[in-house]
Formats: sequence, structure tokens, C-alpha cells
Amino acid sequence: MRQIINVRKSISVEEVPEPLCGDNEVLVANVYSLISAGTERHSIEMRSKDMLTLSKDMKKERPDLVNKVKKIMKSQGIIATYKLVKEKLNEPNILGYSSAGIVIDVGKNVKSLKVGDRVACGGGGYAVHAEIIRVPENLCVKVPEDVSLKSAAYTTVGAIALQGVRRADVRVGENVVVIGLGLIGLLTVQILKAAGCRVIGFDLSEERVNLARKAGADKAAKIGDEDIFSAVDVFTHGIGADAVIITASTQSSEPVNNALKMIRKKGKVVVVGAVGMNLQRGPFYMKEADFLISTSYGPGRYDPLYEEKGIDYPVAYVRWTERRNMDAFVNLISEGKINTEILTTHVYSIENGVEAYETIKEGKGIGVLIQYGEERKNIERKVITNPEKGTIKEDVIRVGVIGAGNFAKRFHLPNLAKIDGFEIYAVATATGANAKYIAKKYGAKYATTDYKKIIEDKNVDAVVISTRHNTHAKIAIEALKHGKHVFVEKPAAMNEEELEELLDVAKKSGKVLMVGFNRRYSPLTKKAIEYLKKTSGPIIINYRVNAGKLPKDHWIYDPEEGGGRIIGEGVHFFDYINYVIGSEPKEISVTAIDSSSDSIKPEDNFIATVKYKDGSLGNLIYTSIGGPDYPKESIYMERGGMSIEINDFKEMRIYYKGKKKIKLKKQDKGHYNELLVFRDCIKRGKYKDEIYWPHTLAFKISYTMREII
Repeated sequence: MRQIINVRKSISVEEVPEPLCGDNEVLVANVYSLISAGTERHSIEMRSKDMLTLSKDMKKERPDLVNKVKKIMKSQGIIATYKLVKEKLNEPNILGYSSAGIVIDVGKNVKSLKVGDRVACGGGGYAVHAEIIRVPENLCVKVPEDVSLKSAAYTTVGAIALQGVRRADVRVGENVVVIGLGLIGLLTVQILKAAGCRVIGFDLSEERVNLARKAGADKAAKIGDEDIFSAVDVFTHGIGADAVIITASTQSSEPVNNALKMIRKKGKVVVVGAVGMNLQRGPFYMKEADFLISTSYGPGRYDPLYEEKGIDYPVAYVRWTERRNMDAFVNLISEGKINTEILTTHVYSIENGVEAYETIKEGKGIGVLIQYGEERKNIERKVITNPEKGTIKEDVIRVGVIGAGNFAKRFHLPNLAKIDGFEIYAVATATGANAKYIAKKYGAKYATTDYKKIIEDKNVDAVVISTRHNTHAKIAIEALKHGKHVFVEKPAAMNEEELEELLDVAKKSGKVLMVGFNRRYSPLTKKAIEYLKKTSGPIIINYRVNAGKLPKDHWIYDPEEGGGRIIGEGVHFFDYINYVIGSEPKEISVTAIDSSSDSIKPEDNFIATVKYKDGSLGNLIYTSIGGPDYPKESIYMERGGMSIEINDFKEMRIYYKGKKKIKLKKQDKGHYNELLVFRDCIKRGKYKDEIYWPHTLAFKISYTMREII
């Protein structure tokens, strides 16, 4: 299928693999999609900047990301971090978030939609500029027969405007100012008029001011040509605006401070657009004003349970969700209260998508639509082959990479490419553009969105699985049954039943099954074991993990998808302790923190102690309440008069007959070395099973924790 792709300054229309339909999703054949001029132009411009300019802008707009980069720099070094950021900027930027089309496939959990339905779709990464899109059920609404799909393509942007109006909570007859008469501003004008308000709009563009008049504004003026404060004073008969809705996009704080001067006492300012917010206290204080932010399409946005899992909010408690806003907007079009025709300035076929973005860059368009031609009812899920790929090599291990998120891009893919004896042969990811980009970068034979094509490919010798946790065992079992060697990221299984089946299938297959327990392969771990062998007796290990907090809605907390941090991450540390001690666990106990605070999760703050048959002790201290500048992982080992300390797999101190310090140039957690071991095991045809105990300990701790909580 064809899709519009942005890489740095370049826009192109490319052939990419069609998406798969998830259980809570529908596949939609797009008929029209809308380019959100302001949002998409900003996204393209940010990616096209040089590193120095970008870093300055990000400090203002996304300080959270800047802090994240600083943490990576601290552990990985400046050069590695620079390459990481550069690589991120070179990845495909998926554009679009508002479209309309026909449902051509439905996930098993979807109840409200069926094949053949005409729908409006929303969501970044979902309602993109592509012939076929996959969209969660809660981001799709049916389109009435009297509404064209051309008009319905405006629905998501319309929902943004509608949510801004809802935040203003305006009443019939109230005076409302709209600052910024771009696409969202012009839709806001129409919604306000439909709600019975008197509307005055301001913009820097004469063209947009004229469009606002056509859209129904009672008054519209170009900023600079007229005294906007006097205009509001006259328009409101000296009362001041009941509300000001800001739909402009600028780093300047002038719009919000102007808005505070325009409103009446106890009036409201609602920010919809991305504007500076360095507020002047005086007008704010004197008028006792309400200052509100409007979040995208409405309640449910950025909530994975709502958007990805399809769990709706009860209408009695949340009357207007993002889906209900989308539905309300479509109904406004049906009732003739919203006119999208006056907003549509350009329509381009998908073949001419590059030209569409040239129009946007030049600032010419308001409503710019992409049209996808004839209605599609079939799904041709083809692989995208690499024409530059030569004949199949017989002297290498051909690897299929299944799942290529940030972790795989940062470690597994570059390491596979470096290691002699491996060939990245095929790539499967949920996003076709991402799959194609990675396949091209690493010279793979083909890219696909269907991992089964890789598993069933007789030319593939081994697979590397880096998908979400709940799919690890399923995909690994399928791969082993098809005669593939398997390297699967941790955890290999989410429960005992999965683990037992996986180990049984691996044993019967005769193939190598290896789990990504990389820390045991760190060079500092190897050195520590060499030193520990100089003494004898039981070992005591204290493994302290300063894990940090994750958002409450992070996917790892989903019991079905992530399994929680104990299973999702703790299994790593149990493997490490088991590996260093080298004895079988005998007994395990756990104590969790007491906390009534919602912000402190007991399951993220615990101490687990494992006793071993040889008398050794392993202590895992896992916490999310530690200082962010403290090392994430600190390991302390004691044995026979020797003490060893490892900090973040970058530095090690040995206290034994004097002191010794080993410091690496950069952090090394063993990701490269573990793939070397995987390669060598495949060549030898065997790998010692060390999967059982780490998972079993993690399961026991997780189950015990649930009982404690």
C-alpha cells in the first residue's frame, strides 16, 4: 500500500506493508485524510533542524525529553548519545491523525463496527495518510449517510475544536473571542455559532479573517489592522468577553496575555493551541480569571486502556469522551451546522502527496485533503522486498527480527549487524513504514507487518523476538515448532503454564532457545566471577535497583500485556543472582513497603531474599522512590574475605588483598556478548537451559506480592 512518509526534510510517497488488524481494532480503507497544517508542519520543521538548534528548541518545548537524553548521556557517553538522537531523527515520521473511509476488517473484540461501515477515524499513528490504516474501536465513529467522507475526514480536528468549546463551558448569547483562525479556529467559530454564542475572531492573515466571516463569525479582524482590545470592548458593550479560546500556535506568550485583558471579571481563557504561557499575574489576579487547558480530542486521549483496550468511560460520569466528541461533530455536519466545504482549499491524490506538503510549507492551504481513489475491499498483505539484496548466503545464520521498538533499534539490530556470522534477513513490525525503514537500513531481504511470514519462511534460521511481553511465549513457541532457533527478550513467559509449554516445545524441537538475560554477559560480571573463584564458601549478593517511577498507565503494569515490573524486569535480576551464585534456589521470601499513597506502588518497592542450597543468599532491593541521580543498578558481592561492588555496569571495585578499580569507557550490560553466545550456541547446536529458575522466582514474588497488597 502507499503511505506518505517524512524523514528529516524529505516527504515521499512510499510502498509499505499493510497493517494487521488487532483484537480491539478495525482496518479501514481510507477514502480521504486531512492534513493538519499547523501540527504537521511543526513536526516536519522540528525534525529538519540541526542538532544545536533542535536542542535549544526542545529545552523550551520538551524539557522532559532533554532530561531523558541527559540520563542516557551520563551512562552511554556523549558520542553514543549523539548517534542515538541522530538515528531517532532519521526514523520515519508518521504523519496524519484525521481521516475517513470504509471498514474492511474487524478485530474479534470489536462490537460496534462491522465490515462495510463508513467511518471517521482519529489518532496519531492510527488515522495516518495511508491507503489502509488500523484504528482502535474507540477512535472510530460511524458516518451518517448524508455526510460525505470528504467532510468526515475533518472529524478528529473538529473534535479538538469541540473539546475547546466544552472546556469554555459557554452559554447561549455569551460573547466569545477566538484567537487564531487556522483550521481549528475556523471550526471553533462554527461550533460556537451552533451553540448560540456571539463570536469575534482575530488572526494575522487577511485570508483567514475573511474565511471566519464566511464561517459565521459576527466580527473578524486582522491583528495589526485594528485595535483588538477596543474591538472586543465595542463588541461586548464594555462587558468584556465571557471566554477567549486560543487556537493559535506560537512560542510567544502574547496571545494568552492579550486574552487575559479581553475577558470580563471571572471570565475564562482556554488554550487549545501550542502557545507560550508566561502569564502576567496582574490581569489574572484582578479579574479572578479561570485559565484552562484543553487536551486534544477530549477525555480518553492518551489513556491506553481507553484507546487501545477499548474500555469506555461510563457516560453518567464522563459525558463527553473523545469518541463521543467525534460522533457529536459528525452529527453537527449532518445537521448542516458545520460547513467543511468553505475550509477545503486543496485536494490531492495520494500519488501527489509530496505536492500537498509543498502547499502546506508555503502556507497556502487551510483544509488540505489527501484522496485515495477507488474504494478498496481487499487486503493484499504483501512483503516489501529489497531489490538490492543479492543471492541467499549459505554460510551465515539468517535472522528474522520480530518487533523493532526502541530497545531492539538501540541494541539488537546494530549488534546483529556487527557480529560476523549473522545476517538480518527479514524484519516484522506492527508499523509498515518502520519495518521498511529498518529492512532497508540493515539490508534485509524483506519487510512485513505479519511475523508469521518470517516464521514460515524456510530461509530464516533464527528469530529475535522483541515484542510486548504477552506475545513472547506465543511467538517463540510458533517459531520453535517451525524449526527456528529463538532468542526472545525477557520475560520469556508470563506465567507457569506458558513457561512449561515453552520449555517442553524447546526440548522437543532440538533448537536453541535463549532469553535476553544480558547482564550475565557483561564484561564486569565476567571479571567479578573470576575474582570470586579465588575464594570459597557461600556468597552474599545485594542487588539494588533504583528503578524510578513509571506513569501509572504504562503498559508494563497491564497484567495481560506487561505482567508488572516484577515479572517484566525483576526476572533479569533473579537470573543475575542465580548465575553468579551458581546454586539452586531453596527458599524465597519478600517484604514490600507499607504505603497508602497512590504514587508509591508496593510492588515497585520491595526486598526479596533467596536462599540457595549451597548456603548463599541473594537479596534484591527494588525501589521506585530513590534519587534520580543515584545509579540505577548497584551490586554488592561478598565471599571469603572479598567484597566486590559494581555500579551501573560501568565501574567495578574489588576489595581483596588491597583495592582494585576497573572502569569501562562506557556502560556495557552485555547486549553484544549475549548475541555472540547465541551465535555460538546455534553453531554448536545446543544451549544449557537456564530459563526456569529466574522466571519461577519472579512468578512467586509476583503472586506473593498480590497477596500482601
